[in-house]
Amino acid sequence: MGVHDYGMGFEGADYNEMGDTLSPQLRGLDSYYPQDKAIPLALHAGVTTVCTGPGSANVLGGTFLAVKTHGDCVDDILIKPEVAMKCAFGENPKRCYRDKGTCTRMTTAAKLREILYKAKEYGARRAAAGDDITKGPSFDMKLEALQPVLRGEIPLKAHAHRADDICTAIRIAKEFGGAHHRALHRGSPDCGSAGPGGLSCGGGSHAHQRQQN
Repeated sequence: MGVHDYGMGFEGADYNEMGDTLSPQLRGLDSYYPQDKAIPLALHAGVTTVCTGPGSANVLGGTFLAVKTHGDCVDDILIKPEVAMKCAFGENPKRCYRDKGTCTRMTTAAKLREILYKAKEYGARRAAAGDDITKGPSFDMKLEALQPVLRGEIPLKAHAHRADDICTAIRIAKEFGGAHHRALHRGSPDCGSAGPGGLSCGGGSHAHQRQQN
């Protein structure tokens, strides 16, 4: 909601950037359109606040925002600009990037691990440099965007299709400081106890999900 103006074509589709499967630097805030026709419908139904953001085409798609559903400018109705970092496992990255080097679940997991390791090293080097910018790493917008995730300030919001995708998400989260397993899809296995950290795995409650990637 708010990042895809329904009834429009590509002009209103601002929820998936298809140029780079690792795009944590993108912000749903910069795509949110308060005049989206779906928003007044939601408000009429009693929905006053939404959490919305990038779709599931990318392994890392960018940050979600929390926003009110009444107002003409996103800056005036914004509650919080960054509430979660979107990532995706399973079919979506495979389908959208199958001709660009991401065609298996192994590759999705490896790409996510690689950028998280780089972001962890980036953060450690920056902390060690302190206020001396000459000793710190060069600014990297992608790695900078992942610092709140690694610090546990926002969750990594994982989109998954199969039970093994959920297990992979939890496995990776534990490697980087733990996983908070909020909900499992019905029928998925117990992937081990979850400790504190920054992974949100939302269970699916709808019988059918329409994919728009």
